[in-house]
Amino acid sequence: MIRTGLPLGLSATSQWLRVVGQATGREAAAEALIRDGLDRVVPRLAHPVARVLAGKRAVVCAEPALADGLRCFLGDVGVEVASIVYRCRSRAGVEGRLPPDPDRPPVRHWDPSARSLAAVMAEAARDDPVDLLIGSSWEREAALRAGVPFLEIGFPSVHWRPLVPSPRLGFEGALHLTQRMLQALLDARYWSGTRRAL
Repeated sequence: MIRTGLPLGLSATSQWLRVVGQATGREAAAEALIRDGLDRVVPRLAHPVARVLAGKRAVVCAEPALADGLRCFLGDVGVEVASIVYRCRSRAGVEGRLPPDPDRPPVRHWDPSARSLAAVMAEAARDDPVDLLIGSSWEREAALRAGVPFLEIGFPSVHWRPLVPSPRLGFEGALHLTQRMLQALLDARYWSGTRRAL
């Protein structure tokens, strides 16, 4: 059995392919897939990362594997993870579900209640503003109350209903998630400017 994280984002997808390639004796094929994927995706990400995403701060609230995958993905596109709330009832429940990762920050927040999420948002915003909250439908209200753009990912997903392929994993998933995050931030920028003009 191979234990690995989700191939969510550029670095995690590359790592996932390397692990699978090594386990199956197909390292060269894995490296070719990585080169092709990065060559196809990185040029399309360069402009939005440099102009909109770099330096932004996000709070992530999701089940453990998805939260860790999003943490890695956000790092790939220049977004700092200000805080993570693991949707799990205990610290042991979080740590028992995740593969070892020396880059994982200490697990501090795992209570999914709205009250605790509001406290996490306030704590994360003390030093610098939080630019985005990523979570399921359950977290939407906390984002609205905090006046922070929201990106709905995970379960339940009441307000996001894709009618065309909308991957999250792999190189194409990195493009799709970046597009959705970009749209949430650009919409917020537009509405903020509109309110100031009124």
